Amino acid sequence: MSISIRVKAVSAAAVLLTSCLSSSVVYANDYTIDLPLLEHKFSVAESVSPEHMQKLILTSSNTGVSGSGYIYDMLNTDEERIFYNRLLESCIEVNESDGDYETTPYVTYSDILDGTTAVEVAWLFHYDHPEFFWMDSHYWMYSNFTSNSLAFEVYECYQDGGERNAAKEQFDAVCDEYISGAVNYDTEYERAKYLFEQLRQDVVYQSGDLDQSAASALLDKATVCAGYSKSYELLCEAVGIDSVIYVGEVHGWNAIKLDNKWYIVDVTNGNFLFTEEEMHNYDVEHGLEYEITVTSSDGTTSTFECYMHDVSDRLFPMYYDSLPECNTVYVPGAGEVSATTTAPVTTTTTTTTSTTTITKPSEEYKTGDINNDYVIDLADSAKVLNIYSMNASGISFDLTYEELNAGDVDGNLMLNINDACIILKYYAYKAAGINADWSDVI
Repeated sequence: MSISIRVKAVSAAAVLLTSCLSSSVVYANDYTIDLPLLEHKFSVAESVSPEHMQKLILTSSNTGVSGSGYIYDMLNTDEERIFYNRLLESCIEVNESDGDYETTPYVTYSDILDGTTAVEVAWLFHYDHPEFFWMDSHYWMYSNFTSNSLAFEVYECYQDGGERNAAKEQFDAVCDEYISGAVNYDTEYERAKYLFEQLRQDVVYQSGDLDQSAASALLDKATVCAGYSKSYELLCEAVGIDSVIYVGEVHGWNAIKLDNKWYIVDVTNGNFLFTEEEMHNYDVEHGLEYEITVTSSDGTTSTFECYMHDVSDRLFPMYYDSLPECNTVYVPGAGEVSATTTAPVTTTTTTTTSTTTITKPSEEYKTGDINNDYVIDLADSAKVLNIYSMNASGISFDLTYEELNAGDVDGNLMLNINDACIILKYYAYKAAGINADWSDVI
C-alpha cells in the first residue's frame, strides 16, 4: 500500500532540486506511506498529562540543542507543544548516549493528538532541530490496543553509538569553525552574509545517502537543498540569528530575522535577503515552474502547477500557517539599525542629585543595547550601572535619547540598578540558550 507524490519538472531551467526533499512514514506492520499522512486518522483521548505542560527548558552548553523557539511558539495548542517536548526529550536521549539506536525511543501521542497532527508536529520538529544530524527523515509509527506512538529513524551509519559520537565530535568541530568565523563580525547582517557565502563556497550540490541531513553539507561538503537549509539554520541560530526553513513542493530554503524583519535566504540558488515577491519574480525569470501530480490510494490523480519557491499549504498546513512573512525590502548598508524620520529634539531629565542633557538623534538603539554594538551582554549592564553611579554621585554628563531609551528597560524614564539587573538577567537567559523576551525578565 502506498500513497506517493510524483514531481515532474516541466522547465529545462528547473535544475538541482527534484530530489531535494524526501520523507516517508514506515509502519511497524511493514508497509510504507510517503508523507504527508493527511488522510490517516487515529482515535484520541482528550486528557493531557499535567507533568508535560511546562515547556522543557534546555541550555546549549549541556545538551547541544539548537532552535530559536519560533516554531515552538507558533504551535497552536498545549497538546502540540507537549508532543514536541516529548520528541525533544527522546532525541536528547540519543544525542547524549553512547548506546546503539535504530530509532529514537518511541513517543506516545494518542493520549493528546490524532495521527495527522502528530506527524505534522514531528515534521516541524525535524526541521527545527538540524543539530540532530543523525536523525533520518523517516518516521516509524507503532499502534497497539492502548496507544499509538512515533519514533524517528536513525541513519544506519549513525546507529552504532561509538560511530555516532565520533561523527558528533567532527560535526561540532566543523560548526565551531563556521561559528568562530561568523562571530568576528559585529552585526547580524555581516554574520548571516558570512555564513551564506562560506556555505556557497565550501559545499557543492550533489545528492547522496545523507543529503537530507546537515552532516552532508558540513562533513561531506556535498548536499541538496535540505542539507543547505538545515546547515544554514543551525549556524545562524548558533550566532544569534533567528532562522526557519521553508518547505515547498520541490525545494527547501530559509528565512532569517534581522532587526525584527524576516528575509528569504536560499543558499542552494544564491539568493540572499529576498522578499517573497522578489523570490517569485526570480522563479518566473528563470522558468522554475513545476507540474505536480498527486496519486491517492484509490488510484485517482490530480495535477497542479507551482513555482520553486511557493510554500506548500497542501503538504503540511500547520507548517504553512507557522511561517513568518517576508515582505520587507532589505536596504543595503542599513545593517540592523532601523532608520527613523523623527527630527532631532532635545529634552532634559532631572534626578535628585544631577541634571542630564539628552539629545535625540535620528537613529534608535535596540532595547538593552546601550553600547549600540548589536550585542546585549555584561557590558551593557555595566554601563547602565556606571551611569546610575555617576548620577548618584552628582556627576552630570551628556546622554543621548537613544542611550536612555535602550538602557531604560523597565520604562520608568530613569537609568537605575533595576535596569542593570534586568539586562543582566536577559543576557543570562540568552547565554543559557533560553528563548526569552523582555517581558519574561522585567
